[in-house]
Amino acid sequence: MNEKIKPYLIIKIILGVLILIADFVVGVRLLSGGYLLWGLLTLGCILTGVLVSLLVVCLGRCSTGDSMSCSKFTILTLKVHAELTGAFFHSGPQIVVQLAVFWSGIYSHDLQVYTEPGTSSWMFAWAEILSPALNFISLVYTG
Repeated sequence: MNEKIKPYLIIKIILGVLILIADFVVGVRLLSGGYLLWGLLTLGCILTGVLVSLLVVCLGRCSTGDSMSCSKFTILTLKVHAELTGAFFHSGPQIVVQLAVFWSGIYSHDLQVYTEPGTSSWMFAWAEILSPALNFISLVYTG
């Protein structure tokens, strides 16, 4: 059974990696800035998507009685996360959390921060913009 990887799955994997990086940076930034609840919610959305992926693969394994190798289990978990659970159990809640953080006024940067590349403030400011945008793209692309 040698199937080629579909372009859809490749795009979802690349998008998932970018989302994971942006969300992790935002979550750590919120925690380090003293916003414990928002930081934990942001990182919790990442964890929820991963845990649901693991649960789906475990349930599938139990229902079929298939004994899987560790590598097959990992690949199936990543595939399930990329195709379904990443969008609906990670990106959906993450958009809500990030927009709530945005509207609460935690993110406040001058325009100058966005135009000075290379600084840590620049990186965090763009991660705060990319996180909800990439999560929205993931939801739209999945649905």
